[in-house]
Amino acid sequence: MHSMASTADPQSVHEESVVAAASRLPAWVAALAAVAALCMATQLRFPVLGGRLGVSDVAMGLAFLGLLWDQFRRGVTYRYPRLLALALVLLFVASLAARGGTGAASEGIQRFQQLFCGFLVWALLLRERPTWAGLALTAMLALNVLVAALQGRTHGFAAVLPPADVMALPWGIGGAFTGLFRSRVSLSLFLGGGLLLAQPLWSTWAGTSWWRRGVTGLGTVLVLVTIPHGYLLLSTALLLVVASLLRQAGGLSRTVVVLAVALAVLAGLGRLPALAGTLLPVKPGTAELKSCHVDALAALRLAARRPWTGVGLGTYQKYIGRAYGELPNPNVNDIETDTQSGLGILLSTAGYPAGLALILVLIVGLTGAIERFLSAGRRDAWALAGATALAFYLGALLISDPFVRGPAWFLTLALAAAFGAAEAATPGTFALGWRRVILAGVLAVVAAGLLVTLPSRDALSREASAARPRPARTEAAATPEAPAATNAVAAALAGTRNDFFRVINAAADAKTVTAPMERAPDGQSAKGTVLQILDGKGTPPEDGTPDMKYGGAAFELSVTAPVTCKIWVRAWWDGSCGNTVYVRLGEDGKPLTVGNDGTYNAWHWLEAPGTFALEPGTHTLFLLNREDGVRFDQILVTNDMEYFPQGIEEE
Repeated sequence: MHSMASTADPQSVHEESVVAAASRLPAWVAALAAVAALCMATQLRFPVLGGRLGVSDVAMGLAFLGLLWDQFRRGVTYRYPRLLALALVLLFVASLAARGGTGAASEGIQRFQQLFCGFLVWALLLRERPTWAGLALTAMLALNVLVAALQGRTHGFAAVLPPADVMALPWGIGGAFTGLFRSRVSLSLFLGGGLLLAQPLWSTWAGTSWWRRGVTGLGTVLVLVTIPHGYLLLSTALLLVVASLLRQAGGLSRTVVVLAVALAVLAGLGRLPALAGTLLPVKPGTAELKSCHVDALAALRLAARRPWTGVGLGTYQKYIGRAYGELPNPNVNDIETDTQSGLGILLSTAGYPAGLALILVLIVGLTGAIERFLSAGRRDAWALAGATALAFYLGALLISDPFVRGPAWFLTLALAAAFGAAEAATPGTFALGWRRVILAGVLAVVAAGLLVTLPSRDALSREASAARPRPARTEAAATPEAPAATNAVAAALAGTRNDFFRVINAAADAKTVTAPMERAPDGQSAKGTVLQILDGKGTPPEDGTPDMKYGGAAFELSVTAPVTCKIWVRAWWDGSCGNTVYVRLGEDGKPLTVGNDGTYNAWHWLEAPGTFALEPGTHTLFLLNREDGVRFDQILVTNDMEYFPQGIEEE
């Protein structure tokens, strides 16, 4: 009997070890998820496809495939919020109803990637390797603080010069105080949200050890003084206080000390004026409301025009200019990258049902996480991290879009932490096995395919012409520098809608380009290339008539019915000696000067003087050399006299 037992025991031990090994997460899957977590804290991009492919996209995609394989192998399920699933469905349905086209398909897939695939990858780490997730957060906070410190020495704190062309700098980091991101606002969103996610973990690690508390306090101060946006810095500081009150056990006094030290450092470095400038709702030295706030009002007005479906994901820049009306809309677009209201973008592109459902997800996650934190005896660090980060992103919606690449990954981490990564049933969630995950992916791809294949349409085309007051066409056509429209044309246009909208991409659509004007790559442009005349390449002779022989580009414009229109040019000036161009319509048209403004080293839209009456047929539009040191990205021709272009335009 003893002999039989002794021979059976090794077999049992072997079988148990096999079962245990099969039930463990493979190390390579965990490693892929950890690498994805590191890459998610950046907007770095590969120098292919016009810089549209992010490093985080590739890393997260590989991690997601590893997760799916692990689900198939081990039969693992993850809990997913029902309300978030509903919000994603509504986002796609709204864009399909609005016929958003390719732009909506691209942004819809990006939302699915972030809020579905990214959520599951974070859930895997939080369940299987929570320490790794915390270490990844800490590492990327440290790296961004270091990079931003080096940029600050070269360019100055909170410098907002646009990053260099992604094709010239393949990793996407340019001459600005942006860390591993492409704007100071995105950097602020990452640092603020990342600090709020990491702080509860750091405090748990520190415990009662004084040296650990010192390290945690020093790290918190370093992150705080690096945040370049005043509103987001203030939001972070207030939520750190709230988190310390929830933790109790003397946390408030330590937080107050840390904030006082950070304030003293900012004052000592002379950074407070730069931060105060971002807190003011008006432009420094004036009473004029900042363009980003005016843009938010226009976005809410746009949302009211299509309240159920919005104008379609990814089409914001195409339509926002039509919503300004009487709102002050300057020729110069001084809206800094990523500062347009996320709330306005969400409601105007996705409609109120989908937009409010997504906002409700954040609120439900926040309140549920606080309840879980309190019921766990205030010891669940990840629950507190998720709650405070979600509160931060909700506030950030007022001045920025936290759903852009980079910050969105950490919003997703906040959601995964708030809803919990336990496999047990959680109220408001449902189980996702590998079959359901694949089904969700197939449905998302099908929806995106429909958006691409279905004929797109103007989301505002069904508005009645009386919905917005229109200036009289006869008065607009009678400007001295433009051909006068005939009475017949004016009468024909009197009751028409604004359906003439032509976007010309300067480098891609030019039929002829003559030196010194030339095509050149530019990652910030609509199609990755622009027309330029380099500084020092030469200007026309003073007594010479503007002509293609001195440098220029010619474009063809087809018109099917009489139309009176405006012409806009998206330009980049090197300086005061390179800030104009000639625009001429037709071989015999009068050359009109566009420019002479003071906006340098930034893409902005400028309006050609007067209006232009076009008869049916094909017309030639010329951009002609007037000064060197200039670049051109797009030309917009439209009969919508109230439209002011914003950013890159799409037809």
